[in-house]
Amino acid sequence: MTDTKKITIYFIDGTEKKFEFDTQNIDYFSLSDFTEKAINGSMLILEAEDTLHAFPFSNIKHFEICPCPEVLPDITVRGVQIIN
Repeated sequence: MTDTKKITIYFIDGTEKKFEFDTQNIDYFSLSDFTEKAINGSMLILEAEDTLHAFPFSNIKHFEICPCPEVLPDITVRGVQIIN
């Protein structure tokens, strides 16, 4: 069975873009380090349908990955509940 994840990118201009992908074959010991590098970098880079998409973080309000990856950066606050 394939574990499918979804990412929704919310841009500062109010638009959003959604992507879906299969869980990557990643060494989970380095995933946390990779995530921190991506967050501290200047761009979110995705390959989709043989096209490279590069989104400057300066244009992104926030993004969501669902379901949440199992391994997260050390700075992650876990068990948070969304309230409206």
